[in-house]
Parts: sequence; C-alpha cells; structure tokens
Amino acid sequence: MILLAGCSGSGSKSAAGGGRGPVADALGRVHATDLTKTAFEFGDTAGLLRLDGGRTTGSAPFSKLFDYGASGIAAQYQLLPDKTGIDLTRATSAITIGRPPNQVGVLYGSFDAAAIGTKLQALGYHKRADGGDTVWTLHDDHRLDPNGPLADLGIVAQLNVVHVSDTRIVYGGAGSDIDQALSGKPTLADDPAYAGLAGCLGDARAAVIQTDPQTWPLPFGVGVTATSATDEEEVLCVATKDDASAKALAAAWPDRVAQGTSQRTAQPWSDLLTAPQAKVVGGAAHIVQLRAHAAHDHEPGVLFDAANTRDLSALLGTPAPTPAKP
Repeated sequence: MILLAGCSGSGSKSAAGGGRGPVADALGRVHATDLTKTAFEFGDTAGLLRLDGGRTTGSAPFSKLFDYGASGIAAQYQLLPDKTGIDLTRATSAITIGRPPNQVGVLYGSFDAAAIGTKLQALGYHKRADGGDTVWTLHDDHRLDPNGPLADLGIVAQLNVVHVSDTRIVYGGAGSDIDQALSGKPTLADDPAYAGLAGCLGDARAAVIQTDPQTWPLPFGVGVTATSATDEEEVLCVATKDDASAKALAAAWPDRVAQGTSQRTAQPWSDLLTAPQAKVVGGAAHIVQLRAHAAHDHEPGVLFDAANTRDLSALLGTPAPTPAKP
C-alpha cells in the first residue's frame, strides 16, 4: 500500500529567506533511493495556472513551466482528459521522480476516479485495489508499446501502471518503480543535500533537483519563483564541498552573469539574465543560492533551459561538458 499526502504550493517562506517551502514538503513524500536521487521535479500546477490567468499556451508568460512536475505526460495534456480522464488542469501540484525508464509521476488535486477508471478500462487496462487506490495496469514491465492505446499521444510506457484516487494519480512504467519511489524511509527530505537545496528553492513555482556530474560534481537545483508576472526570479541552488568553495562560487556569480557567455550559443549571459545576486545559505551541504531575473524579452525558465542543455557549467565555472540535446 502506498501512503501519500498532498503537496501544497503556498504558505511557505520565500527562497531568498530560506525556510522549507513546497519543494521541501514534496521531498518528504519520496523514498530516498538510487532511483529517486537522480532527478526530482516539482510543479505548482495550480499556482502557475493562476499566474497565467488560466492559460497554458500562447502569450501566457509561465506557459513553458506548466510541464514541470508532469513532464512525462504534460506535452499531451489537452488530449489526455478525453482519452484517459486524466486532467492536469485539476492538479494542484505535481512531482516527477527519477529518469526513464524508471520514472514515476504523481499528480495531487481533485480527480474523478470513477470516470478515469471507465476510460482506462475501455483502453484495455486491468483493475485491482490497493488500499485507498485503484490500480490500473496495461503493462507492468517497462514495456514500450508503439502500438498501444496511447501511442498516438506519444505515450508508450509512461502510463503503463496508474494508481487512481479522488486526490491523487500515481503513474509509471512499472509497479515496482512506484513502490520503490513512494514507500519507505528515509525520504529525500532526510538527505542533507536534497533538503538543503529544497529549502534554498523555497516557494518555487517549478523546480528540479538533480545530479549531473557533467554539469556539477554535487547535487544542484533550479527553480523559478513568482507571485505575479512581473516579479519572476530565476534561482540556482548548488551544493558545494566546503565553506570556502561556497564563498568562492557566490563571489564569482555576478561577474559570470555580467561578463560570461553561453557555451552553447555564445550569447552573453547578460542578454539572458539581469540583476544577479548570490547568498551562501550554508548547512551540512554548504549550499549556495544564486539568483537573477530573466531579461525582459525572455520567458521565465532561462536557467531551466541552461540545465537541460548542460549550459550551466559556464555559469558555475566547470569545464564544458558533453552537450545535452536542447
């Protein structure tokens, strides 16, 4: 049986002021394993929709962040309700844990479990009960099914197993991944580096905590905070090896933004980011908080783009890595 509590996107201290926050709260629902420590993704789904006035496309300033927390299925969110009954716009928040093929996603919110079950059963899913959840299984072995009932949406394994209740939806490529990710102690909140990074990210509307040795040798987190479309801030939180390294990284941040260039595009960072600030948060993982605003002609998520393409190394002073696909 999987026991999960809902995640909230409000009522916490800001990233600049430290504190716990929704990202840290979400970590407390995730079992700390080798699988889950590779990547953790959070999205304040309802908060982003409010900021964008209910829009998720077009001129909505935060629309590119709507995928965070549900990146495995969000690209087809407009088509999912009709086909599966799963409606991302009814989620309050979302998390994605790990990397494919072992990735697990959770949507928290208010859902019509009966309607979802009817649609999944019509697609060929099989039903069983698991505590307060109903578990719907299409395949339970990470199978990639290019001819499956959701293949036309580009979903060939992400929804192999779906746990459904009125307050959450849990999904993944295999039931064993779901059990490993969401059952047991210790949690990611008990890991000093992950807890420190989450506290540093604070009230992020979207956030990622991950390990990627080609970008940085220790875990790091990226997020965007905002209470309106005009006060967006990009946040990069980094674990370092000691106090001296933390202070050096913080001291170098303003000049790297003001004078450095992207290794991927050769574009000056000052064209992408403005008003850089740095703070040594400290703690057991010697966390450094690096902040800036997206330039006025760029959508929020500049640092997400840099993380996804391994371009953060230019800002962190590490050797150029093997580029990731944009």
